[in-house]
Amino acid sequence: MYRLSYRDQQWEPILLRPEFFTAEDGTKKRRGSSAVPSDLIKEYPGQHKAFIGMPPGQGKISDAGYDQMACLVTGIPVCGDVVFRATVRVLRYPSPEERNGQEGLGLFLRDTMASDPLTGYPYSNMAAGGLFRGRPGLAGREGVTWAGAENIRNFNCLDDSAAFLPLTGKSLNIMLSKRGGHITAELTAEGVTARNEIAVNEDMLASREPETIYLGFFASRGCEMEVDLDSVSIEFSDLASNVPTVPVLIAAPDGTGSGNGTWESPLDLQSAITRCQQGQEICLTPGRYLMTKDLVVSRQNSGVRGCCKRITVGIGTGEQAILDFGGEEHGFRIEGDYWDISCLTVTRGMGFQIRGSHNRLRYCRAVSNRETGFLIKHPSSESPKEQWPAYNEITDCESCLNKDGSEQHADGFACKIAVGPGNVFRRCVAWMNSDDGFDLFCKNRRIGAVRLVECRGLLNGYTLQDGKPVKTRGNGNGFKLGGSGMAVDHAAVCCEAIGNRGLGFTSNSNPHMQLYNCEAGNNRKNYDFYFSGSEARPSCVMEDCAETDEPGFDPAIWAEKQALFASFDLNQANTSVSRNALRRVRSLYKEEPNEKPGVLIMCSSLYGGGAERVACRLAQGLSERYRVIMLYIQDKGQTYTLPPEVSVIAMPPFRGTWETVLENRIEFTRQVKSILKIKTAISFMFTMNKMNVRSGEHTRVICSERNNPAKRDPEHLREIEGIYEAADHVVFQSETVRGLFSRKVREHSSIILNPVEVSCSRSESRHRIVNVARLAPQKNQAMLLRAFAAFYRTHRDYTLSIYGAGELSNELHMLAESLGIDEAVQFHGHVWDVHRAVADAEMFVLSSDYEGLSNSLLECMMMGIPCISTRCEGSSDVIRSGENGILVDIGSEKQMAEAMSLLAEDALLREHIGVRGRRTSERFQPERVIGQWQQLI
Repeated sequence: MYRLSYRDQQWEPILLRPEFFTAEDGTKKRRGSSAVPSDLIKEYPGQHKAFIGMPPGQGKISDAGYDQMACLVTGIPVCGDVVFRATVRVLRYPSPEERNGQEGLGLFLRDTMASDPLTGYPYSNMAAGGLFRGRPGLAGREGVTWAGAENIRNFNCLDDSAAFLPLTGKSLNIMLSKRGGHITAELTAEGVTARNEIAVNEDMLASREPETIYLGFFASRGCEMEVDLDSVSIEFSDLASNVPTVPVLIAAPDGTGSGNGTWESPLDLQSAITRCQQGQEICLTPGRYLMTKDLVVSRQNSGVRGCCKRITVGIGTGEQAILDFGGEEHGFRIEGDYWDISCLTVTRGMGFQIRGSHNRLRYCRAVSNRETGFLIKHPSSESPKEQWPAYNEITDCESCLNKDGSEQHADGFACKIAVGPGNVFRRCVAWMNSDDGFDLFCKNRRIGAVRLVECRGLLNGYTLQDGKPVKTRGNGNGFKLGGSGMAVDHAAVCCEAIGNRGLGFTSNSNPHMQLYNCEAGNNRKNYDFYFSGSEARPSCVMEDCAETDEPGFDPAIWAEKQALFASFDLNQANTSVSRNALRRVRSLYKEEPNEKPGVLIMCSSLYGGGAERVACRLAQGLSERYRVIMLYIQDKGQTYTLPPEVSVIAMPPFRGTWETVLENRIEFTRQVKSILKIKTAISFMFTMNKMNVRSGEHTRVICSERNNPAKRDPEHLREIEGIYEAADHVVFQSETVRGLFSRKVREHSSIILNPVEVSCSRSESRHRIVNVARLAPQKNQAMLLRAFAAFYRTHRDYTLSIYGAGELSNELHMLAESLGIDEAVQFHGHVWDVHRAVADAEMFVLSSDYEGLSNSLLECMMMGIPCISTRCEGSSDVIRSGENGILVDIGSEKQMAEAMSLLAEDALLREHIGVRGRRTSERFQPERVIGQWQQLI
């Protein structure tokens, strides 16, 4: 069962209505604009709410087989079971005098949002749960086909409960589900529930669009409502069922379609792709795969957000999986969505052809293909925009020596002709392709903006002949960023164009190209801007870009120095990738007479996580007095904002065994410290602490312990002891954890708590309990669910909201179902503004078995939310039980349930604990904590 929140999906406002009318000559003509007026469907900025409504006398939910209504819509793959929940507030429901039976609001499931091709009416098989004809209920229809709508079966199941009156102003919890052959709708208001259920054809929602179920919110005929977006929950299961019987399918060069996907009986790659289910990974054994036809990920074979399907090669072997298409016009076609593909090489074919959306390719190579190495493009420019590939991410990939017969079409990377928004190339290298390195060409239709980050276009417009670069007939541009005079905000950030036979960076008639911190050298012309067409006047951006031409530049000599021709060798490849990354590092430091001291902050990523949040806040606070640089490993995206004066360095993607990767990272960190003249390096978490100490040299090393290492094995604790003995200083968050270490470590250590600030104040509370933490064994949400189940028996008006993601997601969802509390428990995953999400909570609960010091606990105390925590490290240092919070024994479900009941039933105690908690949080004010770090430095 997969669970999604509102923010996990892309939602579209749609005004559902007939699209055609009949003219006097009998022909069908399209009506006017299909734009949705903003006063009918809109999100309230910063409030996590949306408005949906239709004016009086307009719109209908109809027994005749078609509907006209305002909708906020998303789509999920056609699935076995689906459960859709949300809380809505009725802003307006027509009075009895206004009603004609066509008014309604609520949630819906539909098999299509398209209009009938003949009549233009938006017929669909559908089910809706909400308010109809002044009553709560379930309405819908089945039997609609593309051939016509003569055999429709309508159903209306309405409840007469007077508890729902009056309707306007009512807050409704609505659940709409399809389980097998049954549709169910439940509405709950003020403790009263109306439930309706009806039997339907099991394939009812898969009859007209077999790939997608549409779901969303609707309002018709004078109805208006407000949706609580934080309450939205979508749960669905695979058609095939449930969890795959094996998590990994093995594919091999000698695999067969009759294999069972094990090491002993591997599959061929196409069979493995066809069989791959949600949650499965395909692991390729290294070797050369001889391909005789296209390798295809079909459109129907898609993953889902938060649960991609994966293809990878065993990590750490130094070997590759090479897909060899034998010089034929075949390639790797990725038409599905949500695939994560890594460590593949495609050669002697048509390269990677990405036609789906939300796919991620990492550490892949396209070498010596007959067309573009990596091409993001829908097969036809006439395809509707909603089918254009979007939000694909190509990271740490290489494309080289690709050459078509005419030498005029094969690019390294291309995203052109018909592509949607959000496509990104990050740290990709294109060299010696017969045409361009990167091509973002527009042709007749405007495409989505593409972002290129730290990419390199080298020696394009050349090919390799007898070991020497030879000119081709192609354009040979490093970066072609436009076409047809159409304004598209393509952006190249920290990119490099060197030695290309044509232009380094060219607008190619795009008046809106953007370049930031780019470098060009030894191209025929480094930067070329020209504009044509009828678009608005040019507004190109070019900031902090440089030219570095070398007299007597020789492509062959330069390529040899860059180790381009030896890039299959891991050692040379790691050396090359380090050299390229260090080039940017050198650009970050220009010695000045009154230069601030350099401080390096090292953390695993800039995304999610309490340690990452503290690291970013520390960087912000120190940037006024120091020259701050952040170094991180995992490029998952950036959650936490940083001021522009803080420089950011991503660790290069070294390859090989773990020991090889670690040694390369340590050497790279040593070089960074030397080049940037770092005086102090502060690291967070075990791996970064280890790298900091081993790359120390003449830099002062400060390690920050964020957890309780005693909870791991004794060998791990001994290793950390040795690391901390070698550090210059160690920062702990609690005396309990500091006491685990030797006197030698304690003598050069201190206690500094987390800096805490919140983005909003507490709002009026609802009967809601919240937990904010990774879904991991350490956080023990399983104990919390069992405690809440006991509490819920006597407090049925409470809900539990869990914010966070992690490896125990499926297990915790199943536990909630087995405890019978799944309708009262909501799993929201990551949210961007967690403070607003929890602002109306009645209490916060931390169930961890161990901690360093929980950021979410401190933040909720600062907001004045009463807090309950286990007696784990950190919590017991800041909470005095009964005064500014409540402490319970680790793992005690009984004490946790009793604590929740105590706060639920005593409003004065809640207020007392909330006020005292807010006063305690003054110790965590950022100014105070940052001052302690400054004093330490």
